[in-house]
Amino acid sequence: MAALLLTTRATPLMYYGEEIGMRTTTPVRKEDVQDPIGKIGWPEEKGRDGERTPMQWDASKNAGFSSAERPWLPVPPSSAEYNVKAESQDPGSIWSFYKQLLALRRTKPALRDGRYLPVNREDPFVLAYLRKNPGSGRCDFRCAEHECGIKDGEVRSRCRRNQGRVLRRPLIAAPEMGHESTQLNHFTIPAFGVFIGSVH
Repeated sequence: MAALLLTTRATPLMYYGEEIGMRTTTPVRKEDVQDPIGKIGWPEEKGRDGERTPMQWDASKNAGFSSAERPWLPVPPSSAEYNVKAESQDPGSIWSFYKQLLALRRTKPALRDGRYLPVNREDPFVLAYLRKNPGSGRCDFRCAEHECGIKDGEVRSRCRRNQGRVLRRPLIAAPEMGHESTQLNHFTIPAFGVFIGSVH
């Protein structure tokens, strides 16, 4: 979802904690609910407390959010793993992925202002599109969840021939696919995987 948000023409909008994978922590007892909507609608409507727990900065008390004995909303146990300090030290974390995407969006005009060109529309297993840099023949290419290739200038799934199109080194791939340049004749991306590269 982060890749979709930051590589399409939409205005990026993130709710705090998305960039570290914070978990929704729904109250389990009515007496723990702070949200008036949750108090009125319990137990069918538990309110918005679960999405508004404190930002998780580190693994210290109250996730580094507050020195109070007890914050307004509880900090979930998952904060020991999902916090800014831990994830900023892990190159494979959600935080690191967001950081790479934001840097890419800042440095690649095609991702900010380029044309959006959907491709491979007939394949229900692949979401792929090009972002074409204005005034340039070069495209940034994104594909997800299947086998992809380029044929006659279009991204297609399960395509094993190409017309001399070359893929410059991948810009971002999750999981990692290596950084060497390669022909766009055939490659596989795992389900929920992401590939962003430059095509010329």
